[in-house]
Parts: sequence; C-alpha cells; structure tokens
Amino acid sequence: MAYGNWGATVYCDNKPLHKNCDTTPNQVLGKERGYEHYLQHYIQKNTNEISKNIFDDMFHGIVGDKEAGVLVCLYKSWCSNIIQLLKDNKYKIIEKPKFDDWWESEGFTIDVDGISITCKPTQDPEGVSCNFTDKKGRNWNAKSAYGYGEGYWDWD
Repeated sequence: MAYGNWGATVYCDNKPLHKNCDTTPNQVLGKERGYEHYLQHYIQKNTNEISKNIFDDMFHGIVGDKEAGVLVCLYKSWCSNIIQLLKDNKYKIIEKPKFDDWWESEGFTIDVDGISITCKPTQDPEGVSCNFTDKKGRNWNAKSAYGYGEGYWDWD
C-alpha cells in the first residue's frame, strides 16, 4: 500500500519485491515485528519519547538486502539514506552528495565497498530512480515517485 500519495517499485533481477516497498530497513532485514511497530515508533518519535532509529523509519522503497550489503532508502522523490551493512550487526550511514537543486542535477553515482550506486531524479511522475549491481551479481533497480508503484497498480 502506498502512503501519502507516494509509492515505489523495487526489483532484483527483474523480480518485483513488494516487501521492499512501504517498509522499514528492519522489515527488509527480517527483524521487524510488523507495521504496528512502525506506527508505535512514529508516535513516539513525534512526541520526542525516543531517539530516532533509521532502521525503524518507513521508506517508500528500500533497494538492497542483507546479502547485497547495502540498503538504499528512497523517500518520495529522493534518496533519503544509504546504509552500508557491516559485520556483527554494525552499519555505516554513507554521506551522499548535496545539491542546491536536486531537479537541476543529473543525480549521483557513489561507490559503497565496490558497489556503484546511481540515483537520478525522474520526471512524469516526479520521482527518483536507483540502480546498482551487488557483489553477487544481482541487478537492483527501483523508482519512488508521486502516485507511483505499490498501492497504485499491480506490478507483478
């Protein structure tokens, strides 16, 4: 289901991954208790009861998985976060390039431990596309956009 009029599609080797849409990094990694946990986190976060945890944040699309070693978190029409998964349940937030105007840019390509990740703005509808090939040779691609993907049409 899409939320807030935004949605995404995520594919790995041309296979649609519905579980990587409208989800949290913890859910993608199999560590989440479900949507109810996100709602509780959202309420707590907005009342300043707990500190922000990126793994509990909801994104329209998450590109990657534990095997890929990277999670590219797409929110609305931009790449919100890139998380490099390290050993022993550790992680690193990768610094992304900053733009004065994302829409006037050509996007960016960034290397994360030998994985070349490309994110670009898209038009019609306004959104962001992301693609990379992980170290296992799997091809990941996704798009997050206004009125797009999960929750808007069947994309199997």
